[in-house]
Amino acid sequence: MKISKEEFPKHLSQFFSHVLYKKTEGNYLIFHSGDDPGIRSVLEDICIEYLAHEKYHSAFLNALLMQLWAMLLRYHENDIESILTRAYDGSPITEILNYISRSYQTATLHETAEHFMRMFKKTYGMTPGEYRKSSR
Repeated sequence: MKISKEEFPKHLSQFFSHVLYKKTEGNYLIFHSGDDPGIRSVLEDICIEYLAHEKYHSAFLNALLMQLWAMLLRYHENDIESILTRAYDGSPITEILNYISRSYQTATLHETAEHFMRMFKKTYGMTPGEYRKSSR
C-alpha cells in the first residue's frame, strides 16, 4: 500500500509495531526512490565500507545507515510501500522478497531464475520470452 504524507507517521509506527511485537517474518518497507543519485551513492558507500572491513568500520556503517534512513525519509516519504505479510498475497513483489529472504544464502542463480520463470508463467500464462514477443 502506498502511504500518503499525512498517514506516514501512523503507518511507520504500525509497521515497526507489527515487526517488533508480532514476531512475524517477511515484512518490508519499500522506498520507491527511482534512480536517486544520493541514495545510490550512500548504498555504494555502505557496500564499500562493509567489504573493506577497515578500522572503525562499525561506526562508519552505523553513520551511513543513519544517513540512508534520513535521506529516504526526507526525499521519499511519499513513496513508501509497506508489506506486512509472509504469505503470498498475489503480489509478485511480495513473492520475490519472500523468496530472496528465504533463499539468498543457498540459492544458485539457476535455481532463482527457474523459480521466477515458474512464477511468471503462473501469473501471466506464458514465459518471459513469450511475453516479450507478444508485447512487440
